[in-house]
Amino acid sequence: MLNQNENVFLRLTIPLVIGILCFSQGQGLTWLYVLVGLGTITILLLGLLNLRYARFSGYMHKRIVYICFYIFPFLVGGSLAILNDQLAQPSHFSKWESDYLKVQIIEEPKEHANIISIRAEVLEAFRKDQGIPVSGQLLISIQKEPPTTDIVNSSAKLNPASGPAGKIESKDVSFAYGDQLFVPGNFDTIAAPRNPYEFDVRSWYKQQNFFHQLFVQSDQVLKHKSNQGDLLTSAALKIRKQQVAYFRKLVNNEEANAVAATLILGYRADLSEETLSAYSKTGTIHALSVSGMHVGLIYLIINFMFSFLDKWRQGRVVKFLVVIGLVWFYAFIAGLAPSVLRSAIMLSIYITGTTFKKHQNSYNLLCCAAFLMLLYNPLLIYDVGFQLSYLSVFGLIFLQPLIYNWFDFKNYAADKLWNFFALSIAAQLATFPLAIYYFHQFPLYFLISNLFILLPVSLIMYLGIAILILRLDILGSIFEWIINFNNIGLKWISELPFASISGIWISVPELFLLSTLLLAGCLAFTFFSKKLIYVALTALCLLTLNFGFKQYQTSQQQQVIFFSLRNSFAIGFVHRNQACLLTDLDENSKVLRSAVKPALEQAGVTNIRYLNIHQNLKSQKLQIKEHQVRFLNFHLLFVDSCFNNKVLQTPLQADVLNISQFAKLDLKQLLEQCLTKQLIIDGSNTAFRSAHYKSVAENFALPVYELRNKKAYLVNLTK
Repeated sequence: MLNQNENVFLRLTIPLVIGILCFSQGQGLTWLYVLVGLGTITILLLGLLNLRYARFSGYMHKRIVYICFYIFPFLVGGSLAILNDQLAQPSHFSKWESDYLKVQIIEEPKEHANIISIRAEVLEAFRKDQGIPVSGQLLISIQKEPPTTDIVNSSAKLNPASGPAGKIESKDVSFAYGDQLFVPGNFDTIAAPRNPYEFDVRSWYKQQNFFHQLFVQSDQVLKHKSNQGDLLTSAALKIRKQQVAYFRKLVNNEEANAVAATLILGYRADLSEETLSAYSKTGTIHALSVSGMHVGLIYLIINFMFSFLDKWRQGRVVKFLVVIGLVWFYAFIAGLAPSVLRSAIMLSIYITGTTFKKHQNSYNLLCCAAFLMLLYNPLLIYDVGFQLSYLSVFGLIFLQPLIYNWFDFKNYAADKLWNFFALSIAAQLATFPLAIYYFHQFPLYFLISNLFILLPVSLIMYLGIAILILRLDILGSIFEWIINFNNIGLKWISELPFASISGIWISVPELFLLSTLLLAGCLAFTFFSKKLIYVALTALCLLTLNFGFKQYQTSQQQQVIFFSLRNSFAIGFVHRNQACLLTDLDENSKVLRSAVKPALEQAGVTNIRYLNIHQNLKSQKLQIKEHQVRFLNFHLLFVDSCFNNKVLQTPLQADVLNISQFAKLDLKQLLEQCLTKQLIIDGSNTAFRSAHYKSVAENFALPVYELRNKKAYLVNLTK
């Protein structure tokens, strides 16, 4: 077992994390006063025991000291979580009425097509020319060009009477980190997902302290000042921008250029979805996030280059300063991105510990880095990159030696190859439960793909940095060839049969059970503990029973899902593990992938058939004819533009009447001819027509469900 004195940060980090998790759900400032009060009592109690150690026989109260030792970081974690909840602050801009806001850009803006996405800190809220200092963060999406269609916008442009901002007529749509802007004050809360198991963007932003968003046109934004941000960050982003521009001139192939900028500089804006998909399916997506692996590669070569300094005592200190300096220099030219900063901090602590204390505990170093970072920003605990980074490093520290000892190869090359396999398996096992929980897929060829990219990625990193620093343009063609070779190889692996298992959905309890199974199994195998074997078997049995119950539910399910989409429609008819999807979207549409397929995959659907309302269909479970859909005992009348200026020849009965695709019809006349229980207005209808349909339905006392502004509508037909 590990010495407790060597694991002080391990024992401090666990209660700190628990405290953050318990008090990061918007408990409010009242709880802060409670936690601070309890923390003060804890400190006074420890101080009293220390001052009166002999009088109170302190050695007999070690249990109280231990309890206080764990309680205090718990209270600190809870207090920090509440303090970092910007929405709980009285000065948050959402608690003040405003005509417009003064904001400052806090990250490098991202540009996609015709939209500029900005993360900003709100500095002032202006109401009737009066400025009020406020706080909080705001997501801003700026449309660079006015829309071609005539859209009514509730936010009036700022006028000459609007204080210092004046009339906004600026055509400058270029923005940078540190710019201060004046924007309209008609922000909205970030919307919750409207479809089952759709990515919860609101919760994701909430964990980063963003609760509101603003959509504006470029002529509604006025640039006030520039270069108001942190000087170090500004310089780092400026240098990275110059290096990205240099790569664009050096590398002709756009995809190779995008990969080079991503691998070396952490600039992902130019990556295509095809490349991202190839890296994701092969389990090498970590290579496209400048983090631990990249900083580690830099450290390895620097450590090797200056290893001659280890021969004397003063040389170790010189080497320490040089290595630390060069690691942070790389972090600087990579734009000081959060993932790079995490890795640089973690590596700096590791280098410090191993330099000045030869037998430093790796677990303690890892927890020390996590402890310090969580003290600085407790919300990092919810960052997926933060979680996966520390889990993978834990896997390398704990699991890799165990896996490596499974086989003993006498051949040098075979031994090195097995060592790499052990590294890859350890990292994959450590992150396996969390990766499945977040990304719902598992790459089957991760060993092959990680082995394949080991040499190319290392060459790309070292060669790319050498080209950037020494401006070795002559090596540009070789550099581009290596990147293309790497991309082509990964795409080939991703297209192999059964390259990845997708559509894996597990709940939080299942995540806990799977993690328990893996951890207990590894520990049982290491220490040959019967108790741990029983724990692993119990977790396995519970997981098996749970998955079996889910399979039973899938075999019994019969449901209709009316998905909530903007400007489109999709209706899913689910029977057991089969589904028919009635939609006007292409089956490869990004909207279907993000908003529709997650719900079907989570329901256990393995086969989806795409249908068009204008094509007749007759099967055992589903029939479509003349815009009437019969699914089991459910009857749907689909009303679209084909019903314009038409009258039903015979009265109809339907469970649901769905209005879609800008239908221009006399709804009153239709309802007189069709007896229905529910009216559904899907997202392809305009707000004006939806309001008209709702007013007509009220005269018939007919329930109305408008998908444009509400969550998906589910009809459960399971007996």
